[in-house]
Amino acid sequence: SESVERYLSFGLALSVLCSEDVGRVEPGAIPASEQASFLRDAQVRTWLRACRHWPRNPVDPGFDTPVRTATPVLLLSGQLDPVTPPRWAELAARNFSHSRHLVVPGAAHIAGTTGCLPKLIGRFLRTSNPDAADDPCVERLVREPFFVNALGSRAAGEEPVNDPR
Repeated sequence: SESVERYLSFGLALSVLCSEDVGRVEPGAIPASEQASFLRDAQVRTWLRACRHWPRNPVDPGFDTPVRTATPVLLLSGQLDPVTPPRWAELAARNFSHSRHLVVPGAAHIAGTTGCLPKLIGRFLRTSNPDAADDPCVERLVREPFFVNALGSRAAGEEPVNDPR
């Protein structure tokens, strides 16, 4: 499978996060829920440090206003996404009169590069029809095995295993 880094730009991520998200977080106001999580507030503090040195633009005062549109929209969620969980896409879909929400079983963040999804996204972009992305291939996708070391889900010398999950 291809590396997701091919599709990402760290500079673009910083530009968006520093302006739209991190720029509105006060270090003393990190929620208690972060402290109770597995990684505690490490990720938030990492972004706060990076954003101290990254240029940012102010966000429009209406930035938080929900978008309402009849424009065709395809929403993709990883079933296990802790960053943008499927329930957020369901909330957004309420304002999109012509949308389709696909939840990828066992996937986490950035589910659009998984299995048949690039083809479905392409079909949606060619047709502007969210229903064109309705394909049973999504339900057949399986979760990648847990990554245990630099070799992935297997120890040195082991053959790849087809994980049926």
